[in-house]
Amino acid sequence: TNEVVQFLTRAGLRKYAEPLIVNGFEDMPTLLEIDDDDMKDLGITRGHMVKMKKSLRTFECLQICDAKAQEFAADPLELEVTAPAHAPGLLQSRERSPNADVSRSWSQLQAFGIQPFAKVFAREFFRLLPDVQGLFTPEVCEKYWNWSSGAPPDPNDALALHTQVFAKMLATIGGVAANMKDP
Repeated sequence: TNEVVQFLTRAGLRKYAEPLIVNGFEDMPTLLEIDDDDMKDLGITRGHMVKMKKSLRTFECLQICDAKAQEFAADPLELEVTAPAHAPGLLQSRERSPNADVSRSWSQLQAFGIQPFAKVFAREFFRLLPDVQGLFTPEVCEKYWNWSSGAPPDPNDALALHTQVFAKMLATIGGVAANMKDP
């Protein structure tokens, strides 16, 4: 199956696969370049345009996270972070102090979205420590579900449940660290 079709299916936008592919958006690098005019011309409704852009940002962030995780695994001392295409000024630095760096880092993570990082973090955590996965039962994970973000994930979808737990942990740690004051 075409990668665009797979992406659209996961995003709940499968009905747009044919018009997108017929009009040249047959691969993800091309689809990532789609703009509002393109979507409007293809008959994509406003709400679905918002959903498409959000899904594309998440896809792009996951690609960045996966690439950085592989880069970090290869050489943890040489990891270089760059801003995504949709937010080129995101990583510009003004103030230089350890506390400012932590606050800026937390702001950057929030701008990218905590969920994509939590998903990669959860996946890699359990890949490295598979024996602890039993501690994160569906019942435990469901307690961490953010009810304001819609219906809870399927209790049989371990990665979705674990992502929620790790998103809560990242949000808690990040919020505390960003608000710490230098001694």
